[in-house]
Amino acid sequence: MAVASKHLAATYNRPGFEVVTNHTWCMVGDACLQEGVALEAISLAGHWRSAGLTIIYDNNQVTCDGSVDLCNTEDVSRKMEACGWDVVDIEDRYFDIRSLVKAMRNARNPAYGRPTFINVRTIIGLGSKVAGDVMAHGAAFGVEDVAQMKEAYGFDPQEHLVVFDKPVRAFFQNLPSKGQLLVSEWNDLLRCYEEIHPELAANFKRRVDGTLPEQWKSLVPTVSPKSATPSRKSSGMVLNPIAKEVNNLMVGTADLTPSVNMSWERTLDFQSPNIKTTCGINGDYTGCYIRYGIREHAMAAIPNGLAA
Repeated sequence: MAVASKHLAATYNRPGFEVVTNHTWCMVGDACLQEGVALEAISLAGHWRSAGLTIIYDNNQVTCDGSVDLCNTEDVSRKMEACGWDVVDIEDRYFDIRSLVKAMRNARNPAYGRPTFINVRTIIGLGSKVAGDVMAHGAAFGVEDVAQMKEAYGFDPQEHLVVFDKPVRAFFQNLPSKGQLLVSEWNDLLRCYEEIHPELAANFKRRVDGTLPEQWKSLVPTVSPKSATPSRKSSGMVLNPIAKEVNNLMVGTADLTPSVNMSWERTLDFQSPNIKTTCGINGDYTGCYIRYGIREHAMAAIPNGLAA
């Protein structure tokens, strides 16, 4: 989703008409960061300088089996820094909401144009009898423990599913109207955008709607090869002419561009414009060709976010 935002913003935003400004937020836990697909995606996001992407890490050091150091003792913050992320540590593991909000606000406009990783030290099951223990990971606290937790925070243990009018309901009650105002303002911006940039606006709306150009089928080759052709080659023969003309299609390979014959005239890589490669293959965020490197799991996962 962060890739889609970067690409659409670079392709369609114009001075005075920032039609794509959304930010991608991701909540993760200890287990999530041990997944291979997560590290592949984290590595790519840092490489692409994906400002506009923020991970909030619930760092409670507990998984289903027990404490995290059963299987992982790495310094996560230093790893994220090495991958090219801005790292913010929230050390107060209890109630330092102010620092968390500040970090989230700063992440919207990162100083160095990089994605942000907010490492929040927490205690799982805070206030319960099994706080910080693996038992808090999946087991129910029990009636007595829930009652004492409610009493500790000033709740009536006999009441259930209670939402305080102040400050909880007061905080949330105007959010629907705020959201509607943001939608209305964006629609007004889009209407003005259509008047000033009609072709760009039509293309943008087509892509947001997920509609392919009417002529896309005519781009599919109608003549088959006369000799035996491996599928990896025939795939490129079909996809290349479509990718060349249809910018809905963002394609890429895991370090196999020559092997799968995936390249067309004027191919432009999706790439940070600040990266100038040793081999001379450069790009920018308007590019539709993604070089995943040897990261097959991320290559399978990222198109799901693009499609969403």
